Amino acid sequence: MDTTIHVFLSYLRVERGLSQNTILAYGRDLRRFAGFLAKRHKNKVDSVNREDVVDFLSDLYKQKLDSRSVSRYLVSLRSFFKYALMEELVRVDPTENLESPKIRQSLPSYLRKDEMNRLMEAPNAATPIGLRDRAMLEVLYSTGLRVSELLNLHISDVDMRMGCVRCIGKGDKERLVPIGRKAIGRSWRPTLPARGPNSSGRGLRHCTIKSCS
Repeated sequence: MDTTIHVFLSYLRVERGLSQNTILAYGRDLRRFAGFLAKRHKNKVDSVNREDVVDFLSDLYKQKLDSRSVSRYLVSLRSFFKYALMEELVRVDPTENLESPKIRQSLPSYLRKDEMNRLMEAPNAATPIGLRDRAMLEVLYSTGLRVSELLNLHISDVDMRMGCVRCIGKGDKERLVPIGRKAIGRSWRPTLPARGPNSSGRGLRHCTIKSCS
């Protein structure tokens, strides 16, 4: 089972071009399922039946996981067994016709204005690291980037003249995201000493930045 999971994850990376974070999530879900199967003395993908999948999902509920989390596990299992069926590793997909858990819709939580202001003022602007952290918060708030996209953002990806940020998102897809005037007004530049010809392209989390406003 572990070997099949490993090959499947390689397929997601090479053939499907999914992001590393997505592949890691699939891996965690499938290894948890494999651990559940091991207790039933099942270690081959073709030994899994519908009852195993249903019992696994029920066990997740017993462990107090919510419907959204259980639904994510089912998505991982469906993708895995769809691949196994395509590669003729199984004759029947045990996830076929299984209904997804009904996800209870809830209102999104958000920060109040005073909470957002406190968050922005939390970094110590008297230090280079504090200035960097504040600039990162400004960019995050202004653009709505994913945290992973922000951490992998390069100084050269920020076009202050055009007012946009170039980022690489899920599936290695590139997109341009507008950035607000306030974030641009808190302009920043790297102050770390150069370390080779590509030093200016280091991700923001590795750079010290200086306010230029």
